[in-house]
Amino acid sequence: MEFSIKLQLPSGKTVKIEELKNKDYFTILKFCENRDLEGLDELFNDLFFKDELRSLNIIDKFYLLLAVRMLFIDPDIAFSDSIGSPIKFSINNILEKIDLLEKDLDIQLSEGGFTLTLGLPDKLYFRSLNDIYSSVIKAIKFKDNNIIFSKLNDIEREEVLAYLPNTLFLPINRYITQISNELQNFVIIEKNDQFNIEEINTNIISNEFMGFVMSLFSTGLKNFLELIYIFGNRLSIGAEAFFNLTPLDSKVLVNIYNKDIEEQNKELKNKRNE
Repeated sequence: MEFSIKLQLPSGKTVKIEELKNKDYFTILKFCENRDLEGLDELFNDLFFKDELRSLNIIDKFYLLLAVRMLFIDPDIAFSDSIGSPIKFSINNILEKIDLLEKDLDIQLSEGGFTLTLGLPDKLYFRSLNDIYSSVIKAIKFKDNNIIFSKLNDIEREEVLAYLPNTLFLPINRYITQISNELQNFVIIEKNDQFNIEEINTNIISNEFMGFVMSLFSTGLKNFLELIYIFGNRLSIGAEAFFNLTPLDSKVLVNIYNKDIEEQNKELKNKRNE
């Protein structure tokens, strides 16, 4: 049984997220290093958004990934002020801000005998315009047939979209424009002149949003490789044990090791001065 944490999402849904292990974080960092948004999106789907979690909306998915970053990697985002001094910004501040984002954007539209339920996209990354269309459709009703669109895979979605009358795409496009306007320039981190932090905002219905997600997880492949070296050569902890730890666990162990070395050095110095 894997350790998991219960998390309540902005939509009100409660999910369990398994801890992020170093073995998966290593792969995440490689996608980040190569600036591969599509590959990182596919990896996140495999790690966190399987089965029923696949249909979570984009805000819930963003919230879940922020929680993973906070709980298993680092609870803070690091900035530098004008003179290069490190400034930490708590991810929990962003989670609280998202919790206050109360927007019910679900609608129904009818055209040519079809009734569509539309809502926030269920994708973080859009490969094409069709991806945006298919990601906002939640259900389709035609006569006595009901299709839970959010449960279909991408190939099945494409097949269903091909059967929809062209007249439906105009109101779908209007809906996408509406939610894009309402959610554009979503302020993730507010400007703080005291700490010299610039405002960070993004358009949620765009791939720049996924770019911000990548920046959160991109903590440096070189740093991670150095961590592997420390565990193998200084702590004498094998690769299997290391890759089954979380990134945060690893940092805590290294800090304990560094503190121990520091105390040993102090004792040696005191003995020499006696």
